[in-house]
Amino acid sequence: MSRFIFFSFCLSVASAWVVPNKIIRRPYGGCSLKMAIDYNDPLVGEELGKIMPMTYEEVEEELQLSGVRGSPTMNDMDLKLMLEIGR
Repeated sequence: MSRFIFFSFCLSVASAWVVPNKIIRRPYGGCSLKMAIDYNDPLVGEELGKIMPMTYEEVEEELQLSGVRGSPTMNDMDLKLMLEIGR
């Protein structure tokens, strides 16, 4: 009887360290992005045309006014695209 209790205890402790299968599995359909900006859209192109001549500091300032902070490792184009998405 004591072996059975010990064996049951060992199994319960071991199962506490196992991650259930449902957590590991990806949801059906994967993690693909459902929304994206269409850069061929004339309105997006027009807005991007307004952003392109802006300097790094101007883009950074406008992002900060809207509450978005860019990473220090981001380059000029990354910040401009982030601003385009924010507008």
